[in-house]
Amino acid sequence: FDQKGEQTKLIESTFKVDESKKRARDLNQILPERAELTPRRRQDIDAIILLSRPQNARQLKPLFAFYYAGDIPVFATSTIYDGKTDKVKDQDLNGIVFTDLPWILNRTNFLKSQLHTKQPDLSKQYDRLFALGADAYLLAPRVSIFSKISSVAFSGNTGLLKMSNQRKIQRTLDWAIFSQGEAKPAPGI
Repeated sequence: FDQKGEQTKLIESTFKVDESKKRARDLNQILPERAELTPRRRQDIDAIILLSRPQNARQLKPLFAFYYAGDIPVFATSTIYDGKTDKVKDQDLNGIVFTDLPWILNRTNFLKSQLHTKQPDLSKQYDRLFALGADAYLLAPRVSIFSKISSVAFSGNTGLLKMSNQRKIQRTLDWAIFSQGEAKPAPGI
């Protein structure tokens, strides 16, 4: 979004609230007395998939509620969370469900805390790559086991890892939800 107000116009038109407002204006021109009409959003939306950085998401989520879509579940990618807790700013993200690496969501990871202590500037920029490197190091000696036993899974820093029949490593990310301005694990989603 380049200009202020672009988000508002986009959300209003996407939810077709602008059309509802137009119908209300048209109706009020026909009726002898002014009627108090509440705009409605379109009713064919089951969920919202949000591909956004935190800065934009903090503006979009309240707009969803303002345009009568506060009851629609919102799912996001890991780009919505930068790994830093900001309970004040992230209040606007409450209720958003997203996936991310266990490395990012787990605050008690010993290796992660050591890297953050010894390399604070690098860890901010390359945190997800550090998780990948840690998993590569831990996974390398286990590849032969993975190839022999198809049901073996490894709980790594980048997710639950297992090998497919095509000998490719697959991973399943953890689910999280923003609650009280904080990203919290959301098991069972």
